Amino acid sequence: PVPPAVTPAPAPVEPKPLNVAPPVAPAPVIPSEGFKPPHLPRMRVGFVKSMKLASSTPSLLFAEPCFRQQDGRVSTYETLIQHLKDMDGRFRLDYWNVGQVIAKLTSQASKIPGYLIFVSMGEAIFNNETDLKHLLELLQAHPQAAKQIIIALRYQDCLNHTKRLGKVVKLLSAVGVQLAIDELPNAPQAIK
Repeated sequence: PVPPAVTPAPAPVEPKPLNVAPPVAPAPVIPSEGFKPPHLPRMRVGFVKSMKLASSTPSLLFAEPCFRQQDGRVSTYETLIQHLKDMDGRFRLDYWNVGQVIAKLTSQASKIPGYLIFVSMGEAIFNNETDLKHLLELLQAHPQAAKQIIIALRYQDCLNHTKRLGKVVKLLSAVGVQLAIDELPNAPQAIK
């Protein structure tokens, strides 16, 4: 009988190095003190103080941007919103307003303990993932300021976007802001 042929084992193959960079962890979001939103010469934000309901509750300020026109007249927040019919313009105003609030809350000269700042937000965050992402990144970068901000969503916008409402509320809550419903009708069926 002939012994079976023995096949020698193949030589080990050295793995070729891949030309892929090692994974890099994303840079942590570091809140910056004294946040500086874009400067718009004739825009400013006013902080309107609300009535304090009880001594144990924080005071509430309403952040309302206004625009000084070349002739000296001032366009109020309501007027600005009416002129900004498109969602992109409204979101830019809302984003600028939140930036002004954060600048106020993070400035060294203006620590506002015991205040919550109410900021109205248009429906763009329901329709545009990019806008929502930009807002969340801004708030996430300033967690201490976010704790003092109340984002107010219009009642009608919430009804119009019920499918996205849960996601938006969850994401905004996760960055530390409080939420409110603005322009709630004075009717029992509004909260059913």
